Amino acid sequence: MILTALNDYYQRLSKENKVPQPGFSTEQISYEILINQSGTPIQVNFIGSSEGE
Repeated sequence: MILTALNDYYQRLSKENKVPQPGFSTEQISYEILINQSGTPIQVNFIGSSEGE
């Protein structure tokens, strides 16, 4: 019974785009890695913010 209620609640939030779709998550990303066409890393860039750390 409680699992059904939790699932219904998640579905309502999902329709309002307030939660990620199943299989996805919201993450805070601070860095990006650039790779060339052969897959070799060529650069690391800081793209995040130091606020809240």
